[in-house]
Amino acid sequence: MIGVLPLAILVSFSLSALLLDLWAGRRWAKFASYAGMAAALAAEFFMWGRRGTYMGGLLVQDSMGIVAGVLILIFALLTLLITDGYDLKLNIREGEIYILLALSTAGALVMVTTRHLLVAFLGMEILSVANYALAGMRKDELSREASVKYAILGVMASVFFVMGMAFYYAAGGSFFLDPRVAANPSPLALGAGLLLLSSLMFKVSLFPFHFWTPDVYQGSPTPVTAFFSVVTKTAGFLMLLRISDFVIHPGVKWFILGSSVLSMLYGNLVALKQENIKRLMAYSSISHAGYMAMGLLLGKAGAWALLFYLAAYGFMNLGAFAVISSFLEKNSLKDFQGLSRKYPYLSAFLAFFMVSLAGFPPTAGFLAKFLLFAEVGDAGFWPLVVVAVLTTLVSVYYYLRVVLVSYMKEGPGIGYYYSTGILAMFTSTFLVLELGIFPSTLLVFLKYFVG
Repeated sequence: MIGVLPLAILVSFSLSALLLDLWAGRRWAKFASYAGMAAALAAEFFMWGRRGTYMGGLLVQDSMGIVAGVLILIFALLTLLITDGYDLKLNIREGEIYILLALSTAGALVMVTTRHLLVAFLGMEILSVANYALAGMRKDELSREASVKYAILGVMASVFFVMGMAFYYAAGGSFFLDPRVAANPSPLALGAGLLLLSSLMFKVSLFPFHFWTPDVYQGSPTPVTAFFSVVTKTAGFLMLLRISDFVIHPGVKWFILGSSVLSMLYGNLVALKQENIKRLMAYSSISHAGYMAMGLLLGKAGAWALLFYLAAYGFMNLGAFAVISSFLEKNSLKDFQGLSRKYPYLSAFLAFFMVSLAGFPPTAGFLAKFLLFAEVGDAGFWPLVVVAVLTTLVSVYYYLRVVLVSYMKEGPGIGYYYSTGILAMFTSTFLVLELGIFPSTLLVFLKYFVG
């Protein structure tokens, strides 16, 4: 049972944090959440190179799951660093937000360590229910709206998943992912693939299931928005990768391709006119989901490129949100006018992450796009690569617009900031540069371990 160690550790510490919040005070709940994620991350590293199935095959440790688990826990720890201090400044109950972040992370770990649809659904619901509560933590009108909208639409996505499970069971006689279902397609398998894909596309903000993203990103507390944009997306794409490799009727590939193209076009074009930086990042998230969806067309053969992109995107996005959260919900682009003169270091961090998200070398953003686009092109999807390159050029405008506002526009700037997430900014900067300049170690590992 050593294979379930990371999940068992995180769940145990999450439940301990819940009890500590009641009996010993909120600060102890925060420490328990930190300790649980750190211990689970150490257990994930211990699992590297160990493969197997556990609990009658309900949970599985394979290369993709271990790498995704490590990424999820690193992203979650960086989110805790961003949250530390922010919660007290905005009068958010400290214990609750840390407990919910830990529980949501546990749900994400379940999703990436199973090939059983019912277990995947349970993990998805643990993650989702915690996320609905996290979205409403600010207790203002926008935050309440975000929570309600996320919950209502999320329930619809869950219904799609349950219906997909029923169709899949009818097609294959089991909830275990089985390549024979895709090898011998039937109308039931086609319906299962479409329904399961639709549910998971909602989780990762792919068109046309993206419509919740801008309002939820804007209304949620900024550290929570950062969490949604990387942890939920990583778990969702890993599950999409498993399903695309084991379940999908060949005809459903066109559904993925169309969603990828429309996500890139819609996300980048609508982002051009955004005046709120969190909404801009929401549409950026939709466009990046479109790029990542290209990797799904490659199946398991392209898993290494998709995982590298998820790693690069996660660190870039977390770094950007660490800066944005420092200004305590001052999110209008007008608020960032003159920022470089008032807070030059924060402005430099923000500019670096915007340039990285735009895909400029020598950052990880450039290399992640180059590798993924090259793999997709080698697989024969050159028209898709052309669309991706053109929309990337469009994205340069709105990312550099943030930099322009910060450095070139006159304005009073933000009057204060709270020094939360500084360690997350430095860590993300280092990792974005490391993956962009010296990627060989991770790439060789991913190609050998995952590919």
